[in-house]
Amino acid sequence: MTRVVLLLILLLSDACSSGIVTLPPKETATQELIMSSAARKAVESLSPFAASSAYVDGSDFTGSKFEIAIFKAWLLQHGVGLAAQKNAAVTIVPYTAVDSYNFKSLLLGVPRLKLSAFLSTPEIALYGKTTEIAINQISFYAVDNKTGNAIAVETSKFGLQPYSITKMLFVLHFERPKLASDQRAP
Repeated sequence: MTRVVLLLILLLSDACSSGIVTLPPKETATQELIMSSAARKAVESLSPFAASSAYVDGSDFTGSKFEIAIFKAWLLQHGVGLAAQKNAAVTIVPYTAVDSYNFKSLLLGVPRLKLSAFLSTPEIALYGKTTEIAINQISFYAVDNKTGNAIAVETSKFGLQPYSITKMLFVLHFERPKLASDQRAP
């Protein structure tokens, strides 16, 4: 009787339960990855222009620092040196008009249920599909600092990065009859 009571106490206590408590970050790692991939695709679709060096003025840039870094790397790949001061021959002003992230999820099965702060049930998906799409639009203009004339204007270059996960639960049953030693193949 004592063993049964101890077993019930252990089974019903939180000491035997397991679970992971996660605090939602501002953005998930997957979201950051597909957003940066969309930004990279948008920057790579820009048209190169001729300038020996340029200052990138990111003061009005609405995107992330990573997008500015991708833009600067793109300039360097096309032979444009980066100047540290604004009095360089060319000033480039990049800007983003669109930075969008969409998340869609479908689940046929049992969703994850939170029972307490430390206990939750797992998700059981007969079929599940999660789709995430990031869209980035980047534009820039380059101005000759001596004359004030525009050297290059590039508008509305889009980068699209889809990402999806499909989950299916397969129930397989294999049966292998036990044969007597004299019925086995040699």
